[in-house]
Amino acid sequence: MVCHDGTLYRLGDLLGSLSPDQQSQVRYLCARIYQGGIVFGVLGFTTGSIWARWTWGAFWSSDPKQLGAVIALLIYLAYLVLRNSMTDMDKRARIGAVYNIFAYAMLLPTIWIIPRLLESLHPGGMGNPALDTHDIDSRMRVVFWPGAVPGWTLLGVWITTLRIRLAILTEKKEGLLPSPNQARKLRNA
Repeated sequence: MVCHDGTLYRLGDLLGSLSPDQQSQVRYLCARIYQGGIVFGVLGFTTGSIWARWTWGAFWSSDPKQLGAVIALLIYLAYLVLRNSMTDMDKRARIGAVYNIFAYAMLLPTIWIIPRLLESLHPGGMGNPALDTHDIDSRMRVVFWPGAVPGWTLLGVWITTLRIRLAILTEKKEGLLPSPNQARKLRNA
């Protein structure tokens, strides 16, 4: 998860580079990006479990990378619960920033360090190097790197963009966001 709601907001606030409108937009965009990341995390975990069933014979094998993925999902689900439990935007941003610093510090060992130190069914574990020439069939590699990786990345960006647009339209319809004319009048006042 790249977008750190409160962290980015506070950094811009401290630098004085973001107007109140921009601060609100950053908070809004970060929340939608987090939600999109969680959707892709759940999809990745679900499809990974199906793959594991066919590859290793069980949906769950207590592999360090599976455990890391579950911990990451729980950390970011807890962030959304924490974020949505507060109504004060400044308090939400401050507490979100502090939480994200600790969340990111937890993700480093659970996703990237511990799975590389322990024996794993996944590539990249002890004695099983990641991105080895034997990890993926050469015919799959031709599809995976130039097609699947950019494809899933662009799909995630597209879905998140659609979710942001839909939320903006919904809020405009409900009168929560000002129309362009109202926003211009507010800025000029």
